[in-house]
Amino acid sequence: ELPTKPIEPTVNAKKVASYMQDHPDVRAKDLIEHFSGVFSARSIKRYLAELLALNMVQRGTAADGGVVYTCGSSE
Repeated sequence: ELPTKPIEPTVNAKKVASYMQDHPDVRAKDLIEHFSGVFSARSIKRYLAELLALNMVQRGTAADGGVVYTCGSSE
């Protein structure tokens, strides 16, 4: 049986999560604007999907019906 290693987010996904800790209920477009020039929009969405899969962020709905992301981990 192979040893299992805890799954860690990538370095760049951790940067996105770190920003989200200081800015609760952030939209993907806000993340894209904040990290413009650093990551592409596609990369931001990929990092969000990675963080969702690791249960580090939660996806929710804002009052106006938009999608917001909240960081649920202190990593």
